Amino acid sequence: MTKNDRRVEFKVGDRVASLDSNEEGTITRLCSDKDIVYVRWDASKMQLWQG
Repeated sequence: MTKNDRRVEFKVGDRVASLDSNEEGTITRLCSDKDIVYVRWDASKMQLWQG
């Protein structure tokens, strides 16, 4: 690790934004490996994607 590496610690309730859209949400749960979080996206901004 270099001194420029940053590790962000998330906690439940933090506000987050999606990188690929303008959606915002709230973290609802953290996984045991800290690289995965569950987010509840704001319902008013949520869009459903159809494959």
